[in-house]
Amino acid sequence: MGRGDSQTYTEWNIGFEYTLNLVEQLEANLGYQRIEGFSDNRCQDNEFFGELAYTATPWLIPSVSYVYSTEAEGSFVEVSLHSYWNITDQFTLTPYITQGFDFKYRTENHNGRNHLQFGLEASYQITADIHLIGHISHSIAQNDIEQEMAENGDFSSQDQTYAGIHLAMTF
Repeated sequence: MGRGDSQTYTEWNIGFEYTLNLVEQLEANLGYQRIEGFSDNRCQDNEFFGELAYTATPWLIPSVSYVYSTEAEGSFVEVSLHSYWNITDQFTLTPYITQGFDFKYRTENHNGRNHLQFGLEASYQITADIHLIGHISHSIAQNDIEQEMAENGDFSSQDQTYAGIHLAMTF
């Protein structure tokens, strides 16, 4: 669940993800996510996604992910570097950097660089199958977002800092 702090907005996400180990150090994830948003206008979406990650070393994992939105009829690509650090057997910190590219997912008129994001995830293993995960991120708006906002007369910074928590179950 996500909730806006400067505007009335609540978002619920539910989905599933399947992980495949393609070869020894190449992992693929495939999944589906349903989004229900509540604000002045209700919105919903179905997203299908995939990710490839090269897992040779846990301290530097490059990945590329792809999301297709049925509502927007567009896609989004992210290229990331994650670095996993086991603090204890049950607690992991993961700093990351991500470059996002929009292809009619967020904006219909502009394609290309959307945002550059820096973040930190913290994961605590409650049981063998359940993790509690928190994150804090800062996202720097880039050309795609800036062009859309300028067309609407908004020249203010679109950079955002946000945080969240979620529960992950494996089975």
